[in-house]
Amino acid sequence: MSEFVQWLNSVGNLFILFAIRMLIQSSVLILALWLLDLVLRRRVRAVVRYWIWLLVLVKLVLPPSLSSPTSLISWIGDRLPEAATVALVPEPPITIRTMVAPAVTMPMDVAPSQATSVPPTRETPLPAATVAPMVLPAWQAMVLLAWVAAVIIMLVLLIQRAFFVLALTAQSQ
Repeated sequence: MSEFVQWLNSVGNLFILFAIRMLIQSSVLILALWLLDLVLRRRVRAVVRYWIWLLVLVKLVLPPSLSSPTSLISWIGDRLPEAATVALVPEPPITIRTMVAPAVTMPMDVAPSQATSVPPTRETPLPAATVAPMVLPAWQAMVLLAWVAAVIIMLVLLIQRAFFVLALTAQSQ
């Protein structure tokens, strides 16, 4: 179970990095298009402004790492500090201890038939059972799970609405 939680934490970290990049890039684009829309509001037709706003949809479909060599980010990218990277630290390997029975020394005057009944001269304590610490989900993993739940709910609503529209069209004929 802890392996799954660790995997979920690492995927959650990657998701958060992706989501933050996408949020920043799309927010900057929306702000720039809003300012452009304010300038062009009275000078161009509404169709042109609608096509300009379609750039937001295109940006949301494209991955955030897709950039052109002429973009502003590629010019100043070397001067900006590197974003936080996800350090996936593997757990140390599990070591299995083998128990070796201590050497039992028998007195020389004991007969071999009695040697089996003589208890060992010293006892070695058994090693304590090591319990792997329970790994808790990080906040990034919880955000990822909430996002997946919201997507599933929206898909169910979309399918339900599609069936509702199909029923309305069938009813109208």
